[in-house]
Amino acid sequence: MRVSKSIRTAVPAAVALAALSVVNPAQAVNLLLNPSFESPSAPPATSNTITGWNRVNDASRATFRFLTGTWSIWAKTFQSIGGGFNQEVAIQPGQQYDFSANLNLEPGFLTITDPVGADMRVTWLDSGGSPVGTESFINITPASNPATDTWIPLAINDIVAPAGAAKAKVFFGWTDGGPGTGSQSAFWDDVVFDGPGVAPVNSWAVDSSGDWNDGGNWTLGSIPNAVDATADFAGAITAARTVYTDSATTIGTLAMGNANTYVITGAGSLTFDVSTGNAQIIVTQGLQKVNLPVVLNDNTTANVSAGATLNMADPVNLNGRTFNKTGAGTLLIEAPVRNGGSLRASAGNTQLNFGIGQAAVSGSPAVAGASVLVDGAAKVTVGADQTLSGLDADTAVTGDQEIDLLGNRARVYGGVLATAEQGIYNDIKAAYASASRHDGIYSSLDDAGTNLSVGVSDQSTDANGNASVLVRLTRTGDANLDGTTNISDFAALAANFNTPGRWDNGDFDYSGTINISDFSLLAANFNLSAAGLPRGAAVPEPALLSIGVVAMGLLARRRSM
Repeated sequence: MRVSKSIRTAVPAAVALAALSVVNPAQAVNLLLNPSFESPSAPPATSNTITGWNRVNDASRATFRFLTGTWSIWAKTFQSIGGGFNQEVAIQPGQQYDFSANLNLEPGFLTITDPVGADMRVTWLDSGGSPVGTESFINITPASNPATDTWIPLAINDIVAPAGAAKAKVFFGWTDGGPGTGSQSAFWDDVVFDGPGVAPVNSWAVDSSGDWNDGGNWTLGSIPNAVDATADFAGAITAARTVYTDSATTIGTLAMGNANTYVITGAGSLTFDVSTGNAQIIVTQGLQKVNLPVVLNDNTTANVSAGATLNMADPVNLNGRTFNKTGAGTLLIEAPVRNGGSLRASAGNTQLNFGIGQAAVSGSPAVAGASVLVDGAAKVTVGADQTLSGLDADTAVTGDQEIDLLGNRARVYGGVLATAEQGIYNDIKAAYASASRHDGIYSSLDDAGTNLSVGVSDQSTDANGNASVLVRLTRTGDANLDGTTNISDFAALAANFNTPGRWDNGDFDYSGTINISDFSLLAANFNLSAAGLPRGAAVPEPALLSIGVVAMGLLARRRSM
């Protein structure tokens, strides 16, 4: 039933009681922040502050009576000045809205003889804040003989926002008032302003560190812990703060945007789960840190804006899903990434500062982590040795798809190793052939192929004796990637001279054919190690020159065969 008046009068008893019995289901979304008044947490029994609400006169929150949670609005109807709390929300003119709440009256309310009303109303405002259209309200007076000591649902349904309206101002409290007998206050709880619009985000509401699992720390007064839930960490803090959860927590979206650092930590975990589409991490500014274990139940996109940084500092369990870095900012991986799946870089910078998988040791095989794919104008910097299920730069995409190994190694397991080697070889070749020398897999520590180069081989065994594809920065000419260019590498080159091949066959200049150019590169680095090599060009020792002369003779004989 709709109750709407253009002038403020007490609602007749029959109308008021009819209104008490009507509560419509949500038409769209509740547009109100903190609709149950639970935020922020505060010591009992009263508080003058409610997140998202503006106080009018001597109104308070109270824990004396509440429908859900801990708090309700305390309307002090024994005071003649009136008061309450209001909130403004954006609306769409011409659209229909419903307004509902729950009211609890103490018995003494019925004994107040002065004009008094427990009041809920909605006023339409234009973009400048001036009232437009007709105000809608319910005003419960003692004359309407309402029930006491019980929660009464109230609703004003099917309100149409007038032309020129930009906002709705909702209010709960009381008007007029005066003395009665005994306890005579009114209490409001669990309010809904329901209709077309954008639902408010559940944001961290306090400028302090605190417990994720305290509803009073959130602007909606409720804890974000459900499939599709959004947890927003934005403008509340003025210094670095720590938010902790010591229990398993599930959300669909994590949004972080403050010049100061939020650290999300605790003894619990954070699972990303959505009913449809991809889960999201959105970082718009600052250095933000997730320092508790993360589990992906769905593919998840981490969109980090330019100038912002997201630090994933605890293990990430991909569960076979894709974790996709987008945005021009930086993603730091400083913990293992496990259980298959793909770490995908589509934009910006990603730094792998921790070994994604578990490297092999004698008696214990490797456990490959995620595959790493760069498929946009993005850069992955390998800041630690990696144990992977795949490594690929999609160099067919516009721009540079960069994987910078620095001085670190990556071992790739799974599938056909020769196929994996060929793909990595092609990516290294693409980098050397590109104008920037960075469109593919490379090391920023090499020296244009003279002394240091990135090599790849599927003939390398790990510490447990298992086959893998090894890619690393080494001495140019180090065919087997043991770190030193020596006679075994020459033997590989000699065995494949003047034939097509890859790095571990002797193709050190990535031309696709093993020839005299490759021999020259090997000869320039013969018996030299990749460890501690200066950036300048090496000058062959006299002994190396004599080996080169012998080698040239061997190669000449091979060409004549």
